[in-house]
Formats: sequence, structure tokens, C-alpha cells
Amino acid sequence: MTEPLNSSSLGAMGSLLRKLDELLRTEERAQGLIGDLRIIRTKMEELLKVDSPPHTVKYWMNEARELSYDMEICVDLFVHSSQPEALPDKLAWIFTWHKEILGFLARVKEVNERCERYNLVPNSSRTKIIASHQLQTLYEEPDPFGMEEPTNKLLEWLMLKDHGEDEDKLNVVSVLGDEGVGKSTLVKRLWRVSEDNKFQFNCRAFVQAAKKPDTRMILRSILSQVHPQKPPECSSKVPNLIRYLRGHLQDKRYFIVIDDLWDISVWNIVRQAFPQRKCRIITATTIENVARACCSYDSNNIVNVYRLRDSEAKKLFIDRAFGSKKICPSQFNDVTDKVTGKCGGLPLAIICTARLVANQPETEQEQLLDYVNNSLPSNLRTKSSSTEILTQVLNLCYSRLPCSLRTCLLYLSMYPENYLFLKEDLVKQWMAEDFICALDGNDIADVAGGYFDELVSLGMIQRMDMINSNKKGLLSYTVHPVVFDFVRCKSTEDNFVTTIDYSQSTAVVLTEKVRRLSLHFGSATYATTPACVEVSQVRSLSFMGLLGCMPSIAEFMLVRVVILHIHSDDGDTKFSLEEICKLLQLRYLQVQCNVTVVLPHQMRSLKHLETVEINAGVEYVPPDMFHASRLLHVRLVGTMTSQTRTFPSVDDSGSIVPSPPVFLQSFELLPPICIFSRIPLWFRELHKLRVLEIVVRKLRNTIDALEKLPVLKHLSLYVRTPTEVSIIFIKDVFPSLEYFKFVCGVLSLVFLEEALPQLRKLKLVFNAHEGEQYRNMMLVGIRHLSSLEEVVGSIGLAPDAVESDRVAAASAFKGAIRKHPRHRSFEQVKMVDPVDEDDDDPWMKLTGSCSQRREESSNEREVPRWKLAFQSPPQHIIFAGSNIKDRDGRPLEVILVDTDTGSPLSKLRPGRLSKLRRRPLSKLRPGPLSKLRIEFVPLEGDYIGLFGDYCTADEFQRAVVRERQGKLLTGQVRIIMRDGRATVGELQFSDKSSWSHCRRFRIGARVVPGSYDGGRIAEAITENFMVIDDEHETYGRKYYAPVLGDSVWRLDKIGKDSAFHSKLKRNNIETVQEFLRMLMVKPDQLRAILGDGMTDDMWEATTKHARTCDPGNKVYAYSSAGGTIYTNSIFNLVKVEIGGIECPLHQLNSDQTMLVRQLSLEAYEHPGKLMELQKRSSPSLCPLQEIH
Repeated sequence: MTEPLNSSSLGAMGSLLRKLDELLRTEERAQGLIGDLRIIRTKMEELLKVDSPPHTVKYWMNEARELSYDMEICVDLFVHSSQPEALPDKLAWIFTWHKEILGFLARVKEVNERCERYNLVPNSSRTKIIASHQLQTLYEEPDPFGMEEPTNKLLEWLMLKDHGEDEDKLNVVSVLGDEGVGKSTLVKRLWRVSEDNKFQFNCRAFVQAAKKPDTRMILRSILSQVHPQKPPECSSKVPNLIRYLRGHLQDKRYFIVIDDLWDISVWNIVRQAFPQRKCRIITATTIENVARACCSYDSNNIVNVYRLRDSEAKKLFIDRAFGSKKICPSQFNDVTDKVTGKCGGLPLAIICTARLVANQPETEQEQLLDYVNNSLPSNLRTKSSSTEILTQVLNLCYSRLPCSLRTCLLYLSMYPENYLFLKEDLVKQWMAEDFICALDGNDIADVAGGYFDELVSLGMIQRMDMINSNKKGLLSYTVHPVVFDFVRCKSTEDNFVTTIDYSQSTAVVLTEKVRRLSLHFGSATYATTPACVEVSQVRSLSFMGLLGCMPSIAEFMLVRVVILHIHSDDGDTKFSLEEICKLLQLRYLQVQCNVTVVLPHQMRSLKHLETVEINAGVEYVPPDMFHASRLLHVRLVGTMTSQTRTFPSVDDSGSIVPSPPVFLQSFELLPPICIFSRIPLWFRELHKLRVLEIVVRKLRNTIDALEKLPVLKHLSLYVRTPTEVSIIFIKDVFPSLEYFKFVCGVLSLVFLEEALPQLRKLKLVFNAHEGEQYRNMMLVGIRHLSSLEEVVGSIGLAPDAVESDRVAAASAFKGAIRKHPRHRSFEQVKMVDPVDEDDDDPWMKLTGSCSQRREESSNEREVPRWKLAFQSPPQHIIFAGSNIKDRDGRPLEVILVDTDTGSPLSKLRPGRLSKLRRRPLSKLRPGPLSKLRIEFVPLEGDYIGLFGDYCTADEFQRAVVRERQGKLLTGQVRIIMRDGRATVGELQFSDKSSWSHCRRFRIGARVVPGSYDGGRIAEAITENFMVIDDEHETYGRKYYAPVLGDSVWRLDKIGKDSAFHSKLKRNNIETVQEFLRMLMVKPDQLRAILGDGMTDDMWEATTKHARTCDPGNKVYAYSSAGGTIYTNSIFNLVKVEIGGIECPLHQLNSDQTMLVRQLSLEAYEHPGKLMELQKRSSPSLCPLQEIH
């Protein structure tokens, strides 16, 4: 196995040499330095083969590692210097940092000389283990081995009826046993069994404590499991959590498992959250006093788990070492007995040693068994505790692992004790740190996954699948406490990870330089990072604690991996990550918190960024995030707290994304951060995509854009508008799909023969509707899914339905599943909350619905067969009188596109017809398209139809700018399109001074009305742009009508950087829109901010100028217990509803007026709670009224 670029043993030697080769390969003066470093690396690799190396070797290895880290930092700073290309040659950086480099040259020479002086050469060698990546039984969680008696006793206890139980006493059983004896395996088995309906538990929770646990986090974990649908609206203080938990569990039959409990005081606190009736509680501990206290000192409720007998130990060893053979070769009998005897009957120790044997070639297994027997002390079983036995075995196994696996194992010390993590997260972090080396064309992610699987098979990582991670149903994992202590000790010894854990009573001895920093602050209020830690050199940062204890992220300038799990008792607090742009090497960012995250407006400087995962409220999503050249994984799950709901860079039209991130492997965007109007066609270009999770408002083009993705394995598709026709899966589509989750109000899927050949898990979520007749149309052809192993159906209740409708839907669903030959092994049906269904347009809900609008929605709003599209967007700034060009300086080009396929007419294959088309054949080729008359019209810049659904012809017409004097758009406003393509020649904007109230426009292209009778062709619309009178117009000039996004100093009487400007900035009023909002809602406070220096005449002039700003067409709704108000973008009132009834603005009484003012103030203070609506037509609006 080739050594990785970075490792716990070799430090950064691999990546350092690679970077030096790239920078200085042609510089003869640097070859001596590079040669000396190669000699050091070779010696380090040789010393890795030494068994039980002396302290001199360990010291020298540590010195060489630190040298590699320090030199790589110097190289990285050079690479990211402001203008490296201005240096005379590549070697100029040596003179830039001449002191550092001279120091490095001396250190390199000294390290080499010291190795020779002390004769640090290997005195013994050992055979390396070759990591196996084809583990047959990796995910088959074993049953408790040799524990039939305690297992049966606990199962009988779980089945006991509640009648006759003492309601004043908790029903608790304690599992007691040594470390590594299998207590966790036993309680996990019971946890899985308890899911069966025969136990009739209403809710369940499984938590792991620790030697120094955070009681508050234990309670929060229990609460998140027993009540996952609705988080508690209470602070995270322990008394509040106890009170909320107790109230929620009061009338329920519940099952709680608390594993690895060490302290009676923790139990005395947690037990207060459990009502003393209808419960089953299991605790697992190694301490007898804790076990007795948990079960109220009733010894009958203590279940002892003992070590395995010799025969059981040998059977377990053979099972894990020789796999399917189940027979120990005769020549191994004696040594196998000795090895299993020294393992002390502890399953964890036996499994570790057995897997070492299993991973060796058969010809070397006997030699390895002898080595293991000779390495473990003969009196280990008789004179050692279980912890000492496990530590000896772990040390033996660790020393036999290859460098890559040791490094990956030590990285687990970045997490707290008993922390639950996901495989996909950990392997991404390994890859971001360059711990993985892929050879022979293997995918690096597959190699990393193989390393993870190997550590699982060795027992170093344990599967913990009892807690739903809410992340695609993936399995959770953890590290056994004894393994964790061993890993943390080894990691500290190699200065690999430095952990500062506020739950530990012992002080941490900090090294001079910290390479990876893990801050486990828990609920500590005043925890701080020690001042002696030089955080600028940290390569990985893991922080878990309160927001107020978080160090400044900008100081970690060379960090590669950032893991932030933050909580705050103040939910209105914001967590700013605006300075992450300063992190030169950032590759992996994971944020999970209960406060709003503020991202920078631009992230293009993060050139190495590979993974972005944010599970929190987000104030703003920078559009350029999706254009990072190395971006592989995106996951945004949470809420959008600002008014920005969509991003132009993620538009679904395809034309707005000039270069989608083609290397993406996972893409997960969930509402309200993003809802696509349909499946974006540019997904077709993501040939490396493995995981996709998106929400679409409507399936317009079935799922054609996804079906040919070659490696897509996981698809979660949420559809907000129920489908009108069945979704059909045919042969040769989704060739690699293994997991499919489909969420839609209506379930109607068709699987043809040989469809989805790799599909193993099918998860379906839908609604039951009033009186619906299913007629066997739910899952037509499910029998064709040859690899299917699991089907889960979750049925919600539509607003018009009753419980009997859900029963009918469940019956129909079960009937559909039974047509699969293996239905008995995977049938699951659950009752859940309703699936969201979007039947009406949000604007229709605002203005009221009528039959005419419904008819328009069903007929006129149907997606046309063809649409016009601009090939590329126009320049951001257009000068009046100049020809309009695209951003590359070329004339604009318009093409005709097939709306179903996204293909231009000129590239469309003749005769391409599909059985899956909704429209009849006669409508697929309407009339001659080779020659069309096209006209161009100016549109309002804030027209929002571009990013939403297709607009109707009337809606498009209403967006056209009404010209006041003369033509606004001049030149070739009408052209001929031939064969689906047309180039725009001369097209200009005229002088705008006489007609414009806004400087931003779009250009629309449409077929000249009346010139084509073959059916409607959808219009093309450009991105918005700014029109300036001439090239000499300055941005500092006070123009008459400001724009919402303009800086506030553009208003009359407010000069740039003046006293008035500074006062407004200090109060977070930086734009014209923010000025107008406060003017509408809090005019007196705004006047006070500006102070006495602004006279009444100046105030009148400023506010008069501000009011000339066009507020645009957007409308927002704010709802509270009292009612709902609808406003425009500057809080002008549009409409009021009180008690669900619309109240005319001019007829509000005094109480209603006070309520409206209160709602307006609340909306102003909490803009993140505003819901943006799309204005469809203006005539129905009430006259705008100022709130104050």
C-alpha cells in the first residue's frame, strides 16, 4: 500500500515533496534540499517497520514530521502570496523568506546527521496487513455471542404487560459487565427488536453517556428522538428539558436505553424526565454501584453479562478469522487456543485479533498467529483487567496496520467520546486531509470507503444504526470507549490531534505546535482556546460548544477541514462566517447549529473548496458557491432567513448556468433554501453525481434529465404539485440507482421489465385523499424490480381526507407491494404527517381565487412545446446608444429550444418520439418552424417570471415597459429566425432620461403576434442589467430616481462618508431599501438617528427623493396570531386579513389599526419570517398605504 500525501507517521512529507517538485523542478539550486528531504522520507518509511521502537526513534520521527509541517506552511504561504507571478523566478521565494529557508536547510541537515549518529536503522521487520475492501459480512450486525440467557431474560421483560406494575416506580433493568464484554451489542439487539409493533411502544430513544457526560446533551438527544416532528419551544436549560420531556412522555408507553453510564449523579438527574408508568428503561454500565442505583437497589433487576467461555471464544474467533469455512485448520488449533485464552473471553479483543488473521494471505496466517501469541503476555488473562487486556490487543493490532489505516484511525480523536458520526462525513474529511492514496485508476472515494469498512471489521469502529440521522437513512457509527481512549492517547503521542475537552478534569499538556485542534466545550459557558495555541498552523478544526466560546475563524488561515457544531440559548443570534474567505486551504466545511449562519457574499476565493454542508438557518447563499472548480459535495438543509429565496446561479432553465460544477458527486438542496420549478436540465452534465436530493414544484418533463446519469446511486425527489400522469421507468435508465425516495401527494409509478436493475431500497411518501380510488395504479410492475430488498411506505392525510381514507390507502399500498415475489421480507407501512401539496399559486391565495383563474392555471399555463432562449446573457452594464452585446462582447443570439429535452431545434434528432410524452403526437410537430418572425421588447428589471414558472402571454405583456416619449428600444427590434437560430445585429437603448423610473431592465424576445399559428412558443427573457446614459456617467452622481439596492449615500443631502452616512451605517442602514423600510415603519427613530444636524428642509428633501424609488412588484406576507399583513418591499401596506377575513384598508377601526401597526413592527424586526409571494397581476391590488 503506497503511503498517502499526509499521515500520522510521515507528517506532510508526501505533499511537501510534491509541491516542491512542482515549484522547483527546473531549479538546480533547490535539488540538494529536495534530495535531502527524500532521504529523510526513506528513513522514516524504514523506521515504520520497527517493532516497539526505542524513544530515540520516536523522538527523531516526531522531529522529522514537524519539519515537514513547518516547511509545507512556508510553501503554502508562497503559493497564496498576492503576486507570485511578479517574482523574477520560482526560487525568489527563498529570498523572500530567507531566514525561514536558511533555518529549514539547517534543520534538514541536522535531522539527517542525527539519524546517522544514533544509527537509527530497523532491527526487525514485520509483515504489513493488506487492507481488504471486499468484506462479505461487514454490515451484518452480529447477534450477542454467548448471551442467550440474558437476551431471553430481557426479551421476556420487554413483553410484560403494564397491568399490576407499581406506578410509583420506574421499570428499570441494568446490564452489568466488564469493558468489551458485549453490553452494547446486547442492548443494541434489544433496541432493534423493540421496533416491532408487538411491543407497542409509542416512542423510543437510545443514548450513550460517557465518563464525563454533558447531561444537557443527553436530555436533548432523548428529546430529539421521542419527539422528532416538533422541536421544543423552550430553552436548552436542564430543568426546562426535564419538564418538557416529562410532559411529552406522560401518557405514552416508551422505551429508553442509556448505554455506557458511569456516574450515579447523571442518572439521578436524567431519571427526573421519565414518568413512573408504562415505561421500559435499560441502562448499561461497568460499575456495580451505578447498576444498583439505577434499578432502585433491586438485585433482581440487574442482568450480568460475563466473559465468554473458552469454547465460545474459540468459536467466535474461528467465525471471524476463517469466514465461510467455519473450520480452524488443524495446524492452527494449539496456537488458536492460546491466542483466544490471552484475549480473556472479551469479544472485542477476540474480533480484533481474528480480523488480523482474516486479512492475511493463507500462507502467512500461521506466522501471524505465532506472532500474536508471542506478543501478548502469558499472564495477560489472569493478572490483567479487561481494560488492560483490550489495550494490549489494540496496541498489537494498531502496530500491524498500514500507515494509511493508522492515520485514518487516529483522526477519530477529532470527535468527542461516544460521538455518532456518518461514514460519508468521515471519509470526506479523510480525503480533504490527503490521507487517502488511490492507485491503478481506483476512485479515491471508494478507497476511503474501503478503509472505513476495514476499521469496522476490526471492531475499531462500531455500527450504531438505532438513531435516525435524518440524512438519507444512513447508518450511524461510533468508537468503543476503550478504543477511543487508546486512539486519543496515540494521537497525542504523535502530536496528530490536540484535544481540549472541558468535560475532563485533568489538564491537557499542550505541545509547542498544534496541527489539528479539537475543542469539546460542551455546555461550558466561559470556555476559551488557550492563548499558547498557534491556531494559524492548524490543519483541521473541530468545535463543539456554545456560540460565545467559538474562536475567530479568520485566525485559522491554513485550515483544511472545519467542523462546527454550535448551539446557543438565544435563537435570534447570528453566527457570522463571512471571514471564511480568508481560509486559503479550506476544503471541507460542515456547520450544524441552532442559530442563523451568515455566509460571505462571495466565496470564489476558496479555490480548494470540495464540500459544503450546512444544517442551519442561512441568511444568504452566495451564488458563486456553486461555481467552485473543485466542488464535489453540496448539502444545504435548514431555513432561509432573509428575503432571498432563489439564486440565479441555480436557475432551472439551464441557460443561466454557463458552467455547472461538472465534478459534483453529491447535491442536496432542500426547502425553503431552494425549490426548483422543474428538474434542471443541466443535471444531465453531472456525470459523476452519486447522490441527489432536490425539491421540484412540478414534474414538467418527467425525470428525463436524470435517467442517464451513469453513477447516480441515491435519489431523493420531492414533488410539491401532485403528478397528473404516472412516472414510467423503462429499461436502461438509472443503471446504478440503489436508493430511491419519492415524496409526492399522489403515488403513481410504473416499472417496466428490467427497470432499475440495482434498486435495493424504495421509500415512498404520499397522501391519502378523500374517496380516492387507487385501481392498482400505485406501483405498477413492482415485480420487475429484481434487486429490491426493502420498501417503506409513509402515508399522510390530505386536508380533505379522514382516517378511513388513510386506511384505504394503506390497504391499496400493501396490495401493490404483495405483487413482488419477496414482499413478506420488506413490507413496511407508517402513518406520518401530511405531504405538502401546492395546488394554488401563492398570489392567488393573496388576491382570492375564481373559476377564471383556475381555468387559466389548467390551460393557459401549460408548458409550451417550444420556447425561445438567449444563448448567453447580456453585459451587466449597457450604455445608451451602443449596440447590446453579450458578456463575451459578441452579438446576442436567440435559439429555439425543445422544452422537454432542452435541445435546440437545430440539434434535435428527427423523429425522436417517446411513449412517455404527455401530449398527443399531433401536437409534437406544430407547423413550420424553419422561419419565424421574432421581436424584441424592453421589460422591467424586477420582473420575476424568469426564475419561476412559465408565464402566460398576458403576464409577459404586462411586464413590457410602457414607453413615454419615443422608442425605448431601437434598431433591429424585429428579425427573421431561420432554422431555429437568429443573431441580433443593431439593437440599442435610447436616452432614458425622459421615460425611465428605474435603471434596470431585461430584454424579452417573442414571436411576433399573429405571424405563427402553430401553437404558443414561450418567450425568452434575459437577466437584468443596468442602462447608463453614456460612458461618462458617474456612480456618485445624484440621479432623480434611486434604486432599492443603491447605497444610501446616493440620496439627496446624504454625502458619501459624511456624518449622516456614518450614522446610518452604524445603525445598519446601508441601502435605499433599508432607509425606506425604517421610514415607513419607524420614521421618528430614523429622524433621531440623523440628529439635529439634518434640518427639517433637508429631511423633507431626503425623504422626498427616497420616495421616488420604485418598490418593484414583489409582495411579502407576515402572519401572526392576530392576522396577516401583505406589504411590498419597503413595507407599504397592500392588504390585511384579520381572523381569515380581508379588511379594507380605509375601513379599519382603531383596534384593527393598532393590530396592523403591531404586525408591521414585528415584520420589520423579524424580516426572516416574511414569505415572499410572486405578484401575478397588479389591477387587483389595493392602493398602497404607508403603515405609519
